[in-house]
Amino acid sequence: MTAIGTGVVLITGCSSGIGLETAVLCAQAGYTTVATLRDLDRADQLRQAAETAGVKLDIRRLDVTDESSIHGCLAGVLGTHGRLDALVNNAGLANTFASVETAGMARFRANLEVNLFGVVAVTRAALPHLRASRGRVVTVGSTRGLIGQPFNEAYSTAKFAVEGFMESLAPVAGALGVRVVMVEPGPVLGTAFGANAGVTRESLLAEAGAYAEVLTDYLDWVVRGGYPGVQSAREVAEVLLCALTDDAPPFRMMTSEWGEQYARTKLADPDGTAVAAMTRSWVAPRTLDLHRRAVEQSVEIVGAIREDQWLRPTPCADWTVSQLVAHMIRENRGFAAAARGEQTQPADWDTPIGADPRAEYAASAREVIAAFGADGALNRTVWLPLIRDGIRLPARQALGFHLLDYLVHGWDVAAAIGRPMDVGGDVVAAVQEIADRDVPDGPRRHRPQASFAPARALPDDATPLDRLLAFLGRDPGWSAR
Repeated sequence: MTAIGTGVVLITGCSSGIGLETAVLCAQAGYTTVATLRDLDRADQLRQAAETAGVKLDIRRLDVTDESSIHGCLAGVLGTHGRLDALVNNAGLANTFASVETAGMARFRANLEVNLFGVVAVTRAALPHLRASRGRVVTVGSTRGLIGQPFNEAYSTAKFAVEGFMESLAPVAGALGVRVVMVEPGPVLGTAFGANAGVTRESLLAEAGAYAEVLTDYLDWVVRGGYPGVQSAREVAEVLLCALTDDAPPFRMMTSEWGEQYARTKLADPDGTAVAAMTRSWVAPRTLDLHRRAVEQSVEIVGAIREDQWLRPTPCADWTVSQLVAHMIRENRGFAAAARGEQTQPADWDTPIGADPRAEYAASAREVIAAFGADGALNRTVWLPLIRDGIRLPARQALGFHLLDYLVHGWDVAAAIGRPMDVGGDVVAAVQEIADRDVPDGPRRHRPQASFAPARALPDDATPLDRLLAFLGRDPGWSAR
């Protein structure tokens, strides 16, 4: 390759984002930079960026899905500059649909035409010229090509395939003097990548069909979690420049520490169990995560019970701490059986409690969390024999019931042993919504054996947790002393 910063580099997909930033950085580093894009009418932002940076770019049209466009562009570059020293494959298209089942094969193939076959076609056409210059092929991959992203079937397929193509090509091209490098960003801001595809929450849900509910859960997860490891397009472009200028860059360059940890998750998981659990959690209903958090907090509370506290009274009916924890263990086991699809009877829930109730409770908590989180569990209709003399209802509603019970019972135990309970506001808000919908105040609360006492009045400045407890008939100021 020619001296660093003195060669000719061709970059695809330069209308915005990573491509635009990479073109400017390469020009600033001294490269003769050919910045290409499919539609020259969209080059204004690129031209403005070059002018602001005080650099010159050779802006050309290149459609990576059109072989005549590819060969025409390369012929023009060779005619003008006489050589090609590096190729940066950056052009890409976001996933534009929820699922291949609902979208069909034409749209699936269209995505691969850009994200996979476009990369292969441009690389193939450039290789003879890169062999002549002993140059480089640098390709923008994605962490979605390392771990498949739900509802990104075409995009992840393409990026996985690009990984395989480049990994296979690298030793062969390397034997003839061409270095191949993959640059792997995670989420990137400051790019029109998704916007160009016209993708919105509404457009995805409108065609999701049977997957609409799961897609809603996934999109809600994205909103809640934001974009871990998010970077600017400029930060990714800086890594791409290193891939071009470093004397001996590795085959795969992650653009962030987050990306490195993410890649390790995949590489350290030979049977796929950890990755499957992680991605499954991304499409789980929000209630599933809130439920896990509430139950795990109750485990901490029960684990803090001292030996001299088991016979203390609790806010729950006439139960002692020991009796309440025994009830909670049995309810965990019973709800777990229901979530697994078992058809139990009331007597089946009256299970024996071992000599170590703290350990028994922790085990029962793990059991119920795992049962509701298992594949397909929330698609079932479950049987709960102890509610209203037996009731069959959707598993998602049963999950909500259990979440409500264990937030309240966790507080019951905490109040009895004098331990503060610091529950997340999102958990409280979700349980309040469940309570308003499924456990309304009214005449039913006055019946014998009602699950909850009538609601209590509280001042307007009461905390959300206190308002929830009062709505469910608890006295937020209750004390065992």
